[in-house]
Amino acid sequence: MSFSQQRFLYRGVSKAMYEEGHGLKPKGTSLLKVLTHNGDFKYDGSMTVGESQANAILAHQLDSGKYPTSGVSTSFSFQIAKEYATYNGQPGYVYELDRMRFLEFYVEEFIVSKIVAKPYKPFDDEVIIRSAKDIEIPFSLVSKVVAVNPVQP
Repeated sequence: MSFSQQRFLYRGVSKAMYEEGHGLKPKGTSLLKVLTHNGDFKYDGSMTVGESQANAILAHQLDSGKYPTSGVSTSFSFQIAKEYATYNGQPGYVYELDRMRFLEFYVEEFIVSKIVAKPYKPFDDEVIIRSAKDIEIPFSLVSKVVAVNPVQP
């Protein structure tokens, strides 16, 4: 099954993010960016000249803390979401988001591998989602919440 046919996306969140209700809240307010030559970005054809969504997506997938956008990272992979949910060695949660309901809630999706020539994390199968109204992603899109534990060495 191709990604475009897959019904669900997954978002991994820490226990703290889940309990605070911040698992679907973007870090920024815009999905437009002008990138500068600061050493963070490769000259591989991924950047565009001027302000663009492609630049915002490139910056977001590199480091959404340093380059906040109105997007929220998700993945086509439950396993990748689980890894992000438990990255600190603590239990977390994975949200299953129903793509069939995105239009109903004015949510857009941006498949990173289709926009960025060479994604920094190609195995993340990342999809950045955002509210077309630049607000938090509605929790109503979550069809399932799964508690997950880190893999023990």
